[in-house]
Amino acid sequence: MIALAFRLLAGRYHATGWDHHVNEGTVEWPPSPWRVLRALVAASSRLGHELDRPRFAAILERLTELPVYWLPAAAPGHLRHYMPTDGDATTKVFDTFLAVGHGAGDPPELVVAWPSVELSPDDRVLLAGVAAGVAYLGRAESWAEAKLCNELPASAPNAYPVAPGDDPPAHARLLAPVPAASYATWRDGFLAALNGKQRTRLHLPEGFWDVLNQDTGALQQGGWSTPPGTRWVTYTVPEPAVASSPRPVHCAHPRPDLARIVLDGAVLPRVEKALWLGERIRAALLSKVGDLPCPVLTGKDDAGRPLQGHRHAFFLPQPNDRGEVTHIFVYASDGFDPRALAALRALQVLYGVTSHPIYTTLAEVARVDTIERPPPTIRAATHWESLTPFIPPRVPKRRRGALVDTPEDQLRRLCREIYSVEPSRVELFHPDESRRRRLHAYRSERQRGGPRYRHCPALGARLEFAAPLRGPLVLGHGAHFGLGQFTAI
Repeated sequence: MIALAFRLLAGRYHATGWDHHVNEGTVEWPPSPWRVLRALVAASSRLGHELDRPRFAAILERLTELPVYWLPAAAPGHLRHYMPTDGDATTKVFDTFLAVGHGAGDPPELVVAWPSVELSPDDRVLLAGVAAGVAYLGRAESWAEAKLCNELPASAPNAYPVAPGDDPPAHARLLAPVPAASYATWRDGFLAALNGKQRTRLHLPEGFWDVLNQDTGALQQGGWSTPPGTRWVTYTVPEPAVASSPRPVHCAHPRPDLARIVLDGAVLPRVEKALWLGERIRAALLSKVGDLPCPVLTGKDDAGRPLQGHRHAFFLPQPNDRGEVTHIFVYASDGFDPRALAALRALQVLYGVTSHPIYTTLAEVARVDTIERPPPTIRAATHWESLTPFIPPRVPKRRRGALVDTPEDQLRRLCREIYSVEPSRVELFHPDESRRRRLHAYRSERQRGGPRYRHCPALGARLEFAAPLRGPLVLGHGAHFGLGQFTAI
């Protein structure tokens, strides 16, 4: 058995995975086997001429077996600051890290073990000497010290390779070196497939020691998607290992009807993608529910019949002044049942909305009628105007010489059917105002099926009611996914 214990001296772990950019806001956790061995290679340079490099390289070849981990508790954190570049220019850096151990006492240990690897006493002494020279693990800010362990922790490892056929609830994709013999076979076959000119221009590491000493910048310039001599492996990890543990958000009412989800990320989605964002967040919530019935999210009762009266959830993205969606209101007139509330609290990240992950925080659950200072989209008002475009669900047509189902007619009909009140005045935006508000730029077709509304223009409107109407006021095609929102004037 070989085991190394790492202590993160500052209580922080900074590391960016090979397939991620530093500003994506992700942290590689646990440290990949590739990173652990590279940290040992970097530490070995401190021994200089005292290092028996062939013997140490042979030790590292033994450690290509996939290790298991004992991970301490960790929670995500980040800093945002400007980094100077050439001249007087600066660039904004989104520096994400893990707070390891939550600041309790001495920095906790991260243990990496290869249970079936055995070394001779002399080799153990050499490995212990190299480990003592480790100064950081991950980026240089992750100050660390390492030591060779004689015993494993009493508990079972909480991060280990996924067995074939397993589908763990939480997993991590890590980079690991291939065995030295496998690399030599791959290298010979790869070079044999190249012509003479390609073989001359391409520089592949000769042996396993050279594999671990590859320069990251040269690999990226060479166009390698992964370093030669490595492979991707999947690890089972504990769910709280990377996820934060936010304080639960409570509501005094047993069935709150409004939830506010705050978005954060290196790149926030544009409000023009409101339909796709609403669709994606609903899919993410349904993945938390699984196969269990949840009418407020699915829009269907336990028998699979569609709910009537628009009682299921509306997903309403809210933009800032720059058109970036900073938070989302999820509203359901019948209120959220315990299953829907559990899904809202479990949601932590959205993928596929932008080129970067979008991190979510459930900031509030409440009843709309109990909010002291409601925002414009959910307050009571007599005058409303479009926030996102209204897409008429029907095409205007002529019947007996008269034009019916005009956009004005449909707005009145929808208000009457959904809110049991008809506006006293309906005024459509002038085309110039619609263009100025970029209503034509909004996505109007769902990514995952649904009807197509290419024949219907994106319109804006102002509505006036005789008595105050409490929002949210949402009408037309895509209303449950963010289109057709109105804001109080």
